[in-house]
Amino acid sequence: MTYREQPARAYVQHSWHLTSAAFDAVHHDTLLDRARTVFGIDDVALDWIRSFVTGCTQQIVVGSEKSTVFSSKSGVPQGSVLGPILFGMYVSPVGDVIVQHHVHYHQYADDMQLYVSLKP
Repeated sequence: MTYREQPARAYVQHSWHLTSAAFDAVHHDTLLDRARTVFGIDDVALDWIRSFVTGCTQQIVVGSEKSTVFSSKSGVPQGSVLGPILFGMYVSPVGDVIVQHHVHYHQYADDMQLYVSLKP
């Protein structure tokens, strides 16, 4: 069927930004479990991901004031090549729910666009 032969439809697009601190909200144990059970990552590769996301520290600096350094129990490094991929793995169940409702979408990191086809 060519484009001209297709029935008329209205397309609706919605852009959805998951959260401003999305990368900070990734729970390490959930990410590692999902990497293993859903994506089949194990052994050395899983250990490598574990070492990438765990053992990080943070400190808050406002002006000349600094907090104590504390261990981070969640989050993936921002500004890295691997960060958006790990975040996508973490939120993959969202895509599963969207597809179950026959909605098309695409996602990069914490930005998602939903597309719905409606008959006029």
